[in-house]
Amino acid sequence: MEPTIKDGAVLLINKADKTPRDGHIYAFVKGDEILVKRFRQRGDSWYATSDNGNADIFLDGLAQIIVEGRAVWMGAKL
Repeated sequence: MEPTIKDGAVLLINKADKTPRDGHIYAFVKGDEILVKRFRQRGDSWYATSDNGNADIFLDGLAQIIVEGRAVWMGAKL
């Protein structure tokens, strides 16, 4: 998620905000991985995107993931 979220940064996740909104960053579980990506809606489909240009992840109606919450703050070492 660089340059938005630096590698090794600490994130504060709002676990009460689990309803995806276009353009916001969420922590979610997909399979056995915990990921942090920006959610994008295209028509009726949702994608998880990286700000660094990595490939998008098609979320297939959000049925295959567990949204843990929205990222609201980032802290990193100086």
